[in-house]
Amino acid sequence: MTTGVLELRRVSKTYLDGADEVHALRDVDLTVEPGRMVAVMGPSGSGKSTLLTIAGALETPTAGEVLVGGHPLGPMSRDDRARLRRRAIGYVFQDFNLLAGLTASENVALPLILGGLSQVKGKFMDFAITINNDEKDITKSTVSVVIKATSINTGIEGRDRHLRTADFFDVEKFPEITFKSEHIEKKGKQFIAHGPLTMHGVTKPIALPFTVTGTYKNPTNNKISVGYSARLVLNRRDFGINYAHRDNPTFVGDNITVEIELVTRALDPK
Repeated sequence: MTTGVLELRRVSKTYLDGADEVHALRDVDLTVEPGRMVAVMGPSGSGKSTLLTIAGALETPTAGEVLVGGHPLGPMSRDDRARLRRRAIGYVFQDFNLLAGLTASENVALPLILGGLSQVKGKFMDFAITINNDEKDITKSTVSVVIKATSINTGIEGRDRHLRTADFFDVEKFPEITFKSEHIEKKGKQFIAHGPLTMHGVTKPIALPFTVTGTYKNPTNNKISVGYSARLVLNRRDFGINYAHRDNPTFVGDNITVEIELVTRALDPK
């Protein structure tokens, strides 16, 4: 026996209109098999919208059982039903129902992020990095970084506005993110820059591992360009960024992966 992608078993829905009961649905049975297209037709007020909202886990029936992909909706929590809608159910409304702060493509991509199917990537557009490079002994080099927190860019302006608020970077109160190396050590082919990182008004010592990906000396003027690559995982809560989504506390992860790919401007040899 084939399991339907959608099953309604003796589903009823009753609304109260003052002291009166309005029976929108009475003992509806419906099975939609995989690959089938089903049209629900009827006059205004016949229960079409109620049937669709119940079938799509937006509303619960007064009686009966609804299964989506073989999973009964009745025992599911509100969060579980929300996750099911994101991953298994799509709606095309009569109105657009788009989030005004997002583009059409961003509206389409949003469920992938909400469902945990996509990691959010972003970058800072306004920053300054100063490197005093010692060509003979890199452990004698220094690096300092100043990042303008308001320049965060994840590609979705509505999300970027939220990241600038007190829930996250609080850019009005803490406009800059800074790092300054205190010493650099060599471990095998890798180097580690040690120093304080200040973000959201909190300063913590970090160890930033990096590698030199390449060097180029201009034969005309002997100036040197150097490529660096670094990767570091930070816990945002260590810096007092403790925002949690009201309905889904795990919606925003705690760990932030910082990736740096840098090529310096030509330097005078030292």
